[in-house]
Amino acid sequence: MTITNAASHTQPIPRTLVHRYATADVFIGDFLRFDDATFSTTAQLPRTHVYYNDHVGSHAPFDPLAALEAMRQATILFAHKVHGVAVRSAFLFTQADLAVEQHEPNRGWAGLLPTEGLIDGRVAEWKLRHGDRTGYMLDMTLTTHCGRVVSARIGAQWMPASAWSKLRPKQREALNLSGATGDVAATSHRRIDPSRIARGNAQNVVIGVPLQNNACSQLSFPIIVDQTYAGLFDHELDHVPAAVMFEAARQVAIFTGERLFRRSPFAPRLAGLHASFDAIGELDLPTIISVIEAHEDIDGVQSYTLEIAQHERVLSRFSVTMGV
Repeated sequence: MTITNAASHTQPIPRTLVHRYATADVFIGDFLRFDDATFSTTAQLPRTHVYYNDHVGSHAPFDPLAALEAMRQATILFAHKVHGVAVRSAFLFTQADLAVEQHEPNRGWAGLLPTEGLIDGRVAEWKLRHGDRTGYMLDMTLTTHCGRVVSARIGAQWMPASAWSKLRPKQREALNLSGATGDVAATSHRRIDPSRIARGNAQNVVIGVPLQNNACSQLSFPIIVDQTYAGLFDHELDHVPAAVMFEAARQVAIFTGERLFRRSPFAPRLAGLHASFDAIGELDLPTIISVIEAHEDIDGVQSYTLEIAQHERVLSRFSVTMGV
């Protein structure tokens, strides 16, 4: 489908359908269903967002993670509108793959207009439990007037709110934690300087100074989870969100690129990432992201393998590619 025959982005869809509290954080609008496995929705990415638009250097024109957030919202909307999943259901994201095909989706518009385009999605695989659909793997693309900007594959599962409320205490009990959730773990870690990761606002820095400073494989950073910051926390959560992990992975890649390969933090751009999520991150446990492997090819493209863990329990694994 092309943008010209899609519905126009006249207004965002209701915030409850994408699990957002602030209407300004809803990035998708008009929705078109073709069948129970394919859809399109318009998307308008922000241009003055306190988090997504706080970049310096080559990161500034367009943030691929804003496109990923729009696709995450489309993943939830599709389940509610087409498959009748209750609005209060809990969603678990099991996988995310993002490939960036261009970094100037507004080329020719001099940056005066927000990035606006069309998300096309289709179900690549269903998740079944006792014959019932409880999730899917979605393949999606975001296209603007400049062509395809990003493509992604997102895996998601859902469960009733009542089941989630029973599951969480059991998960925490297995970790010797009490209650359904806990307060954010107190941290004395100092954030790295925003300029080291091409950021302007220190609140958008989600990693602390390295815990160890020797071999690359031992580079580890505390993840700073600040639920009081609305830029990354639109609403209260009972776990460490994927959005914070995505940003931590990008920041570690930028920081490590400067440390190991002497690359300016203002030059590399996020070209792609793969993330798999294996466990729920607890707010009241320290969360650590570590560099497992780092490589730079002859063209200056950097690739990183990262792990996020709590007390040696791996929460997620990342592969991050930074282009030039």
